[in-house]
Amino acid sequence: MTLFDKGMKMKLDCGDEASVVRLIRNDRHCDVYEVILNDEIRILKYYSDLSFSDTSAFYDFIAAKLKDGPPSERFYWPGALTEKTNEGFGYVTGCVPKSYHDLDEFLLLKADFSSYAKRLNAAIEIVRAFECLHEKGYFFQSADSNVFLVDGNTGDVVIDDCEYITSVCAGARGSIKFEAPEVIAGKCKSDMHSDLFLLSELLFVILFSAHPFEGRRLDCHAYITRDAKQEFYAKSPIFAFDPNDESNRPVSGVSGYEIQLWKKIPKAIKEKFYQAFSRSSLGYGDLEEIRKNRVACEAWRHELVNLRSRLVKCPACGEDLFLDFDSQTICPNSKCGHVIGKNRILAFGNGEYRVPIFPGVGIYKCMVDSLSDDCETQIGSITVNPQNPNILGIKNESSKPWLAVSKKTIESGRSLSFSAFDEVYFDQCEQKGFAKIID
Repeated sequence: MTLFDKGMKMKLDCGDEASVVRLIRNDRHCDVYEVILNDEIRILKYYSDLSFSDTSAFYDFIAAKLKDGPPSERFYWPGALTEKTNEGFGYVTGCVPKSYHDLDEFLLLKADFSSYAKRLNAAIEIVRAFECLHEKGYFFQSADSNVFLVDGNTGDVVIDDCEYITSVCAGARGSIKFEAPEVIAGKCKSDMHSDLFLLSELLFVILFSAHPFEGRRLDCHAYITRDAKQEFYAKSPIFAFDPNDESNRPVSGVSGYEIQLWKKIPKAIKEKFYQAFSRSSLGYGDLEEIRKNRVACEAWRHELVNLRSRLVKCPACGEDLFLDFDSQTICPNSKCGHVIGKNRILAFGNGEYRVPIFPGVGIYKCMVDSLSDDCETQIGSITVNPQNPNILGIKNESSKPWLAVSKKTIESGRSLSFSAFDEVYFDQCEQKGFAKIID
């Protein structure tokens, strides 16, 4: 059923008109249309009086969000509003490109990443999206896997259905698979603390193409009833890789891809998931204990950026591998087995960021500036001396000169061998953004 036919004009509060192209689908609360606005294809979400008991209040809620603006460009935020009539109202938002897939498709292995680097990029982008959201005082009061869409070829992330992002929870519920146990149990309503649980779930989906609570217990059931879902995701969830409980391990032959990806990941990331999905974090304790064990956005950002720095190509065969900080690294390709000696480390600030001194590894703005959370802007890299491949150096790709403690200046666009210094400041004038070499 459709309220609006092809070609109908919808007046918007910005003074423009949107022309209806077609009805895409009827969602639970709204009708979703493809429209043309200023010669661009957009999406119109229209809410009728039958969907909400208080349409005026919801209209004001959307209007306030429109005025406030999106947390970042990753959010497909409500745009121009239609006129409010007896039939309801709607708003125009962006149209997600066809190259993006929702996380359900990654869970079903209908979509995948073109490389592990793109998988990591998506994980970091999700963390940054949550950080931007929380900085504006917003959180998800309900969410599902189809809200988060990823381009597997680039690792770029967008967030759709932003009408359920709020600063005051009204009690809306999302998918039980992506809702914090304490919210399902009625201990509290959704808030930024429950968002941290959601974030950990999403990161697990992105990094392992699997859900963290779906293992042997779920695979034993041919049909999953509502009561079973309550048991597996809310009342007594068990992390598939719980270090103290093997009862819900992924089943070999069913979840081989997940098992392979888990074996590949370094210990530091596993430890974060152990914390995020510990019994204390899964709602078994009181509310204070639950929240204390949640992994903060900043902690995830540090670990994922460090993980990105450790991801390199095997010099012998080109296989993706993670450099070991504590010992030599052996290529995981069984046909290769190339050994990379233990690398020295460039540690930034108080050690939150650690970069292996290995050719091609990037240095990012967030590493050198403790006040920055920009983990996308590369300002330097580890380089190889063109005359001697055994000599490695650091290259300044920023606009400011750097000061090596050897008192040598590293000008923009220039490199300096690591043999010439032990420490470096990334802002020569103020001598801040400090890093030192660790053997």
